Amino acid sequence: VGFSYVVGSITGSLGQLRSMSEHTVKEFWKLRMFLKRHRVPPPLALRIKRFVEFEFQRQQKMMPLETVGVLKLLSEQMMSELQAAINIPHMSVHPLFQQLRDKSSLVMHRICNTALGHKQLAPGDLLFMPGEQASCMYFLTTGRLWYRRSLPDENDEVEGKGEWVEADEDWITEPGIWLAEWEHLGSATATRPSSVIKLRSEHLYEVVRQCPPALCKFLKEYATRFLRWLDETEFEDLSDIFQGDLNSDLIMGFIPNSDNTDNMALVSEESAKAAGEKNFLGSQFRRMSRVFGSKGEEEG
Repeated sequence: VGFSYVVGSITGSLGQLRSMSEHTVKEFWKLRMFLKRHRVPPPLALRIKRFVEFEFQRQQKMMPLETVGVLKLLSEQMMSELQAAINIPHMSVHPLFQQLRDKSSLVMHRICNTALGHKQLAPGDLLFMPGEQASCMYFLTTGRLWYRRSLPDENDEVEGKGEWVEADEDWITEPGIWLAEWEHLGSATATRPSSVIKLRSEHLYEVVRQCPPALCKFLKEYATRFLRWLDETEFEDLSDIFQGDLNSDLIMGFIPNSDNTDNMALVSEESAKAAGEKNFLGSQFRRMSRVFGSKGEEEG
């Protein structure tokens, strides 16, 4: 009986694999027919087929969360914990999120479950272009990006310095989550198949609204110091890219170092206003300013 059960299980598994293989072959055949029928230019068609093949193999190997249907049965809290376990290792390249994880794992779980998105890039794909409005902060999890800073010229924009963005080492466009108006200063292009995590500002603020007042103070202090530094930095020296090995110590200096955030001394009202109201682009704090304001009123 036991032997028959094993044989039956193996036969069933082989049948399932055969069925999956037939489905895959059919889908790739449909892709080729689609590209041919719509007369997609051969160079683009080749790029599409190569990327689809690569992405299919990657998903087979990595098993993204969305491909495991039974995970939909998890409770909201368990899903938040699972999302945090997957994403926090990539976000911890930024010192602020290391500290936030230690101060409140619940807040980080909520951020991971509600404020994050994911984006796949094929070689040659642009993550963003100069002048585009930024509303996300990015963390590169796999692959590599080439960033080229654009500098304003009297007649047109000229290319500035370039730099590599490495997975799990650097972070991208942090001003986009603190400022109402931050335009990308350069372009970021994938040089190999790449994946990024997107921290979406609007969703982040919804989480912050639910934060305890002490954590709200903690974030306000950090954001104010970060924006003051941004305001004091020469425009030509700014970038969308924050290199972890070069900028981590700088960012650490903006993080309140008191373990007791309830008794944390905030910057003076005048300096906070100067840093938060205007920056070199004439921008204001994003909606975060209203969140911080409402928290302050609640405390009062």
